[in-house]
Amino acid sequence: MVTNVFTDLKEHYQTLAESLRAHADEAGVLRTSSDVGTQREDLYKSFLERHLPKSADVFLGGYVFGMDGQASQQIDVVITTGIAPRFRLRDGNRFIAPLEGTIGIAEVKSRLDKASLHDALYKCASIPAMPEKGNTVPPFLKVSDTRWNENPFKIIFAYDSIAESSLMEHIDEFYAESTDIPFERRPHMIHVLGKYSLMRMTSGWQLESSAGVVADLQPAAGEFIHLPGDDVAAIMITLQQLQQSAFAFNGNYIAVSPHLYIDTFEGNRYRSPLLISCHIRSILT
Repeated sequence: MVTNVFTDLKEHYQTLAESLRAHADEAGVLRTSSDVGTQREDLYKSFLERHLPKSADVFLGGYVFGMDGQASQQIDVVITTGIAPRFRLRDGNRFIAPLEGTIGIAEVKSRLDKASLHDALYKCASIPAMPEKGNTVPPFLKVSDTRWNENPFKIIFAYDSIAESSLMEHIDEFYAESTDIPFERRPHMIHVLGKYSLMRMTSGWQLESSAGVVADLQPAAGEFIHLPGDDVAAIMITLQQLQQSAFAFNGNYIAVSPHLYIDTFEGNRYRSPLLISCHIRSILT
């Protein structure tokens, strides 16, 4: 009997989402508690550790600093390449990591509302900008310009949230008042477990139908688009982007230009199976 591995993988990612929700309930993450912050962050850290390559390190309570010494605000979860240095601060509970060796960061919230959203957006914006590639990139790193400029992959992950429409309004208001924050310093993924996910469009990405027809209405770079209602697409895209960065920033060239595929859309909210590679397409269809 021939087994279709993509069917198994889709079920695997669905199980991951269910497991995250179950562990959140069990740990009391959805209830008020004195150590709610540590619980919610530990759960997400463990999830990443189980599914990222061994060439990636995941740690809690970190700062990311650039070549000029400028550091970010404290970030809940920081993901670095296995070959990047990191330094434990004197209190023993916090780390600092160089920007060029950091491939991802995540802000983890029990519940996203206007205040917690703005806090997470400010922290994403505090990540120093990547330097000009020029002579700063070692010869063995074959990283595309887009991936370099967008680095690190920035995630806001929440276990609960206000309505999607309200969150979108708060996002628009925030950036209307903070026009100096470039697209590259904004989150790539906003994932509310079991409710909805939003992804920011980046340069080089486009929406196509499953038949390969480019959509007439393309979202602008920087626009947040709606992902399918379940968690599968958000989990797969997050892991794939982090896995590709771990691969690229360890000296391997990533030449794939991702595409998002849609069949239908309503206004500027795209609501159909999405994919970023043929493997994701096979799993989601």
